[in-house]
Amino acid sequence: MEDQATRSYIGNIISLPDGYEVTFPDIPECDVKATPLQGLSLEKLQQTAERALYNHLLELSKCGKSIPPSEYLASQRSLDPTRYLRATIDLADLVTGAGSYAF
Repeated sequence: MEDQATRSYIGNIISLPDGYEVTFPDIPECDVKATPLQGLSLEKLQQTAERALYNHLLELSKCGKSIPPSEYLASQRSLDPTRYLRATIDLADLVTGAGSYAF
């Protein structure tokens, strides 16, 4: 269970014929796509997607906008761990701009 200081999101990793796509159901504007031609492995794609999520939430925080709730995660607890990544955002660090996050 999340406490009020953190919020967890999941990103679905989708394998495509020419690469991968990561979608964040709670925050669709953070979707990340990569093809092998871009030189990104699945691991690098995960890192890129996690960074995009964190940076997007940081920008929302800096603008005084609310951080979207992580409602999708609660409904998808049984997802196969190889098909999603979980990003836990420390909301206090977003407010201070400390920049820490854990995945």
